[in-house]
Amino acid sequence: MADQVAPYFVTYTAENVGDDDLAAAAMPLFLGYGEEGALVAASGFAATFEPCPSTPLPTPFGPGATTEGCLVYLAPNDQPVAAVAFQATDDVAPVTWGAVAPR
Repeated sequence: MADQVAPYFVTYTAENVGDDDLAAAAMPLFLGYGEEGALVAASGFAATFEPCPSTPLPTPFGPGATTEGCLVYLAPNDQPVAAVAFQATDDVAPVTWGAVAPR
């Protein structure tokens, strides 16, 4: 399988601009690939992956808190990767950023 997928590391800065504590929440960032615009979630690890930890938001992560993180995505080698997308819920269109490259 390793020769069928490419790893992508996505670094981000997040700020909690809401009223709730988002402690330990998964960051709703996805990698968009393929002509159909499929979205893939970040990969998680049972142990610490030093190059890119791919962890949830810190605890606590209350209103006004900021953090930086890194997420790992695995995308098929035979599909073009087009964007990173933020999609908080399924009923809201994703916000996307382009210019991604395999690592």
